[in-house]
Amino acid sequence: MWRVALNVPDSTLGRFRGTLAEEEILRSERFRFPELRRRYVAGRGALRAILAGYLSVGPERLKFGYTAHGKPFLLNSPASIQFNVSHSADLMVAAVCRAWPIGVDIEKEDPRFRPMEVAERYFSDREKKEIATQDDEATRLGAFLQIWTAKEAVLKATSFGLALELSQLEVGLTPLRVIALQDQSRIVRVGWHLVAFRPAEDYWGALAVAGVPSQLKYRDFCRPL
Repeated sequence: MWRVALNVPDSTLGRFRGTLAEEEILRSERFRFPELRRRYVAGRGALRAILAGYLSVGPERLKFGYTAHGKPFLLNSPASIQFNVSHSADLMVAAVCRAWPIGVDIEKEDPRFRPMEVAERYFSDREKKEIATQDDEATRLGAFLQIWTAKEAVLKATSFGLALELSQLEVGLTPLRVIALQDQSRIVRVGWHLVAFRPAEDYWGALAVAGVPSQLKYRDFCRPL
């Protein structure tokens, strides 16, 4: 799992931009705000550099395909590389493995956020109870974000991605685990392995893998400032 800071210097951003495909450059130019354009170029450039390192090729040579629901994958990957990315504010995490479906999600805390209002719509009674029984507002927000990122990580690991509803998936918080899938016919029927992590201060994250990793490594590609 790679941690990537998206607030990179202009020199790094220019180098990343030089590795992007034409459609990626065009997409970056559709962002209205310069900050969002910079984050997109930094994220795509870093992802290309990370994946190219596993395949021993130039990052500009990588070609991506997309599932019907928008999940990216590598075309003609000889090493069966699976990957997924998530970004929030100035931070991105890229998760990479071989063969197994994988998903990752991170979210940055926002003290203005009201977790129970969202939980009422998307969470099960058991999940809402786990949040409500936390000691204070800060720990309730943390519990909400841990459940939220776990749900998104599992759904992103499937080829259906977020075309499925968060309410169709129920997770437990202690330990972090999948409890129920309401529509398993549309989700790979495997034992999902969930890992909670904190990529930086004020961030929450979850990794979902369709198997049990023998080893999990954390790496910095671009260290947060």
